[in-house]
Amino acid sequence: MLINIRRIAGVFIIMSAIFMLIWGDWHFSRQIKTLKINPAEIQFFSAMNETFHIENKFSKESATTQLIEYTVSPGEHSGSSTHLLVVDMPGKIRVGDADFIHLSISPDESAYENNTSPESEDDGSNPGAALPAIYSTHNLLTETRLEMDGMLFEPTGDVIVPFQPERTLSVYFTVQPQEAGAYHGVLWLHFQYVAKDGSETLRRLISRQSIELEAVSLGGLRGDTARFLGVILIFIGLALDIDFIIMIFQKFKRQPR
Repeated sequence: MLINIRRIAGVFIIMSAIFMLIWGDWHFSRQIKTLKINPAEIQFFSAMNETFHIENKFSKESATTQLIEYTVSPGEHSGSSTHLLVVDMPGKIRVGDADFIHLSISPDESAYENNTSPESEDDGSNPGAALPAIYSTHNLLTETRLEMDGMLFEPTGDVIVPFQPERTLSVYFTVQPQEAGAYHGVLWLHFQYVAKDGSETLRRLISRQSIELEAVSLGGLRGDTARFLGVILIFIGLALDIDFIIMIFQKFKRQPR
């Protein structure tokens, strides 16, 4: 009787340990939001003093994006320089574990293929000729900042990175919740337009992304604690059932082949 109870307890402990290990290593789904931006024409709009409005756009995750929209008069086109802004973030994250929020800006290849900017007339041998004139007169800097109360994250403050229109720009933020619950924040993206002759520096809002993360625990256990406890319980369960495991192994070995 006591042997059966011990064996049942060992199986239960092993199953619990396996569940902890699976939960501790489970890859939760991620949220990916993509939108098109045009840093060159946003700056151009400011220089031409055109009218604009702020439009709220909602993704499947109910996150809000604010974009500057504008109109450009005929004959005042600044050239095509469309880029894809992608924000990749976790939907859920285990308490105590670290994950990342990735913001990237990459050229929209389809836009470059269709580029017919007046400033780009050239024999076609220079791929950079398709870029608007703003890139030859100004240096562009991206200014990214994450704001999220109650969450440990880095880097903090403004992250300023030079922007090269023909290359992909990536910024990573590491996040690590210490308590279970829902966390809300904002990921800001501004562009700085620094004139190469030093005459002016402009700063423009490109995107405001709402960040929503859910930190989860297993009965109050952190991710690292659940994984460690799962390994310990595996050995305890195997120790309780060692005689049963040996018996099964010997029985299997004696079977005729």
